[in-house]
Amino acid sequence: MTRAWRGVAALLAMAVLAGCSVGSAGIGEPAASRMQATVKEIAVAAAGGGYPAALTTLDGLQSQLDRYLADGEVGADRGAQIQTSIDQVRADLETLATPPVPAPVATPTAGPGPSPVHGATGKPKGKPKG
Repeated sequence: MTRAWRGVAALLAMAVLAGCSVGSAGIGEPAASRMQATVKEIAVAAAGGGYPAALTTLDGLQSQLDRYLADGEVGADRGAQIQTSIDQVRADLETLATPPVPAPVATPTAGPGPSPVHGATGKPKGKPKG
């Protein structure tokens, strides 16, 4: 998969985070609005190729989710769905943030040279048979 397509995949995974949207069951309006704004920041950073920045902002989204779960503003089921999406997006962004490894360049190797015992003809060196 090319880097461009991975970027699209990351953005599609972000769309899953739309579960943070206002009016979704299991999440309060203030939490949904704040998390949705953070999701938009992640999408903008990722779309521009700013994968490290997107990961940093995703860390902020994780902190928001943790806080809202602890405060009861996000229910356990909705929180689990959002967490799964965060994990998927994180995996995509980490892959995108890692530079591709260049393919190794094959270098020609010399074949075996004459051995110290045998000359270039392959015959033993030394005393002639007699």
